[in-house]
Amino acid sequence: METSNEIFVFIGIIVILLAASIQRMLPNPPVTAVGIDLGTTFSCVAVFEDGEIEVLPNDVGSAITASVVFVPRNGSDVVVGDMARLEAAKRPGMLVYDAKRFIGKPFDAARIAREGAGLPFGLVPRLSLERKQLEPHMQLQVAGQPLRLAPEEVGALIVRQLRRAAERHVGRTVDKAVLAVPVGFSPMQIAATKQAAHLAGFEVLRTIHEPTAAAMAYGLHQGCRR
Repeated sequence: METSNEIFVFIGIIVILLAASIQRMLPNPPVTAVGIDLGTTFSCVAVFEDGEIEVLPNDVGSAITASVVFVPRNGSDVVVGDMARLEAAKRPGMLVYDAKRFIGKPFDAARIAREGAGLPFGLVPRLSLERKQLEPHMQLQVAGQPLRLAPEEVGALIVRQLRRAAERHVGRTVDKAVLAVPVGFSPMQIAATKQAAHLAGFEVLRTIHEPTAAAMAYGLHQGCRR
C-alpha cells in the first residue's frame, strides 16, 4: 500500500476475507482467525465478530501499523511498527523498511540496484531453501557483525505484532489467518508472504488478490446497508 487512500481501500479487503472465509470455515462463536494485509508501508489486521467488521488498533491505538523494524546497532531487541521510527531517532541502529518490495523475488543484480537505490541497507543474494532460488536479503551491521534478514523474516516481525493486537482484543490465542496479496504477485511472492505469516505462528487459510477482494467487500458493504 503506497498511499493513505490505498490503505483504507485495502482495509475493505479484510471484510470479504473474514465474511466469506472465516464464518464458513470455523465454528462459532470464538474468533480464532483474522484477516491480515501485510503492506509495503503500512499493515493492518481485522476480525469479523458479532456481525461486524472491526479493524483492530495496535499497541499505540492506531488502526494501521507501520511496516518498519528498527534493529539497534548494539544487538539489543528489535523494535517493530510505529515505535520503530521513534527509536531510530534516539539511538544508533538501522531502520528496515520496504521489505515487501523484495519478498519472494529472484535476485537480479541490475533490478535490485535500481529498486534498492537510496535504501540505508545493502541487498545481497542468498538462497531460499523453501523456494530454491536466490533472493535479495537485507544486510545490516549489528554489534560489529553482519546480519542478513530475509524480507519474509521482517514481514514475520510485523505480522507477529498484528497477531498480538488481535489476541489482546479477543482475549485468546489467534492462530489462523487469511491474507490479502497484490494481484501482480507471482506464486513465489505469494509463497513468501505466506511464509511470513507461518513464521509469526499463523496457519494461512487462504490468500486473495486485493482488487478482487476490494470489489467483493464493496458489494458486501452495500448488502449490509440494506
